[in-house]
Amino acid sequence: MRLSLYAGGKANQVRELFRQYLEPLPDSTVLRTWALHYLAEVTPDALQRNYLNSLVFDRCDSKKQRIKQVFESYYTSQVLSKAKNAHEKAVILTLRELNNPGKSIDGIRQLLAIAPDDHYLQLVICREINKIEDWLFTPEILGIAGTMHYSTVGKNTWETDDDYYDLPRKWRTTDLNYLRQLRRILIDALPGSQTNRDFFKLAIAQLFLLDRQPVKAMPFVKTVQPHGFLFELQKNLLELQLTLQTRDITNHSVQGQLTRQLRWLEQRQSSILAGPRTFTLALSLCASFFEKKGMKTEAFLLRNRGNLQGFFNDYHNTYYSQISQFDRMGSSDDVRRAIRLIEKTDKTAFEQLITEHYDIAYPFYDLLGTMLMRETRVEEAYVWFRQVPESFWKTAGDFIYFLDEDPFNRVLPLRDRPSFDVYTKATMAKKLLDLKKTATEDPEKAAEAWLQLGNAWFNFSRYGHSWMMLNYSWSSYKNIYRPPFDLAVLPDYAMPRAGFERNYLRVEMAIFYYKKVIGATSSDPEMQARAAYMLAQIDKEQFCWNSMETYTPGKSAVFYYEHYRESDFYKTHPCPGIEEFMGKK
Repeated sequence: MRLSLYAGGKANQVRELFRQYLEPLPDSTVLRTWALHYLAEVTPDALQRNYLNSLVFDRCDSKKQRIKQVFESYYTSQVLSKAKNAHEKAVILTLRELNNPGKSIDGIRQLLAIAPDDHYLQLVICREINKIEDWLFTPEILGIAGTMHYSTVGKNTWETDDDYYDLPRKWRTTDLNYLRQLRRILIDALPGSQTNRDFFKLAIAQLFLLDRQPVKAMPFVKTVQPHGFLFELQKNLLELQLTLQTRDITNHSVQGQLTRQLRWLEQRQSSILAGPRTFTLALSLCASFFEKKGMKTEAFLLRNRGNLQGFFNDYHNTYYSQISQFDRMGSSDDVRRAIRLIEKTDKTAFEQLITEHYDIAYPFYDLLGTMLMRETRVEEAYVWFRQVPESFWKTAGDFIYFLDEDPFNRVLPLRDRPSFDVYTKATMAKKLLDLKKTATEDPEKAAEAWLQLGNAWFNFSRYGHSWMMLNYSWSSYKNIYRPPFDLAVLPDYAMPRAGFERNYLRVEMAIFYYKKVIGATSSDPEMQARAAYMLAQIDKEQFCWNSMETYTPGKSAVFYYEHYRESDFYKTHPCPGIEEFMGKK
């Protein structure tokens, strides 16, 4: 039958094979069920075709996804007339709602009227609550907009561009009203339900919790008698939410209760469909409540606890996943507190849970030093960098690839020396301090020291080779920061971090030192020419990266041309287009 179907033009052969060999088999036989689907494929009558496919959906799990794809919801009302009983009608209505990305409350009403105890009703209600969770919870817990929304005028709308950020706030009241409408329907249906009774209680409780009414959710949760593991799982997830919404999570005993609830989930990950993802999202849910209490260190460690088990890993790499929350949204004080927690010897059960994936605090030493470097607090940064062993820089993260340069003597496009060895952050910070000391104490060597300092800070920026001194991923432009809905999705360079824009994006320290070279009495013209050339290059890079227009030489290029065009350095490093520009001028 399958070969005849794919050969094309052999519909009669498909039908004859079914009639002769497969129709006599019992309905429960998987071969007959598959054959029904192939028979549906060659059935020209749309109502009969969709009816046959609804039978396949009901009888065979391996074909459910395919039937969902081919079911034609347009014919639902007519196909219902072919159903032989309430269960078949429930299957047809379920297929329609599985293909509905918007609000399914009318379909739920129909299902409750036709088959209030059908098990497919649970699927449709679960899916509807998932949508509401997406619309209400995703912005709150993950900091991003939901994937799809259904407008009040009844049009399916993919959220794109500005709508992606604005719709969650714009439609929150509408979504809450819809949640309450669905909850009322389920409460009204509860007395007449038999086999779905406990499921309705769980669904009602979850809707109360989404509405931040935990006291009203509590009696529904307590009276549920779990029928198997999935009911037990859902009840435990609701109890976790109740703890978060009704107890003081700053209290150590409450944190202990949260730990037991999270451990229960963690230990059963292998028994749950998408278990690690469920556990990770539970950690994120807890994190959002700790963040509201001002306990950012605990919140970040909870989120990263999920990152480190492999789900929702950061786009960059596993190393960055350890520190990403702190880098994007934290302060240096948050990082210091994380270090103290990781290195604490007498941890509570909760502290053990959120720190147990950190073997050692070196990534946080690195992050703290990097944060201080962004603010040009080099001495403080060096204190943290030097506590990290040399082997760390050669084995962790991508340092071996992006610190393998001499930032003091090699700049883009000024390539004086080849790469020679791996520079660690500690050795670079130490040399910065030594050069600054030389410039302060020895006027004769000040200009050369300032030139090397300018080169280093240029290389630490987005234009240079050693950008990992200030950042954990290379970026070519500054994105627009729109809190709070894009914190989880925008790259780390878009975050409003102290000193980041000044020194990674705008290269202010490099400009400062190059100007000191030009103004130093100990500078010779060739050294000044190098500094002037780099200032012109910075102007050009910033113009080209931030503008779509054709570059026109600016003040720095003109200064370089007017003062140093007779230098030996200018002869090998002219500014492209400057002569033509000056001639026209």
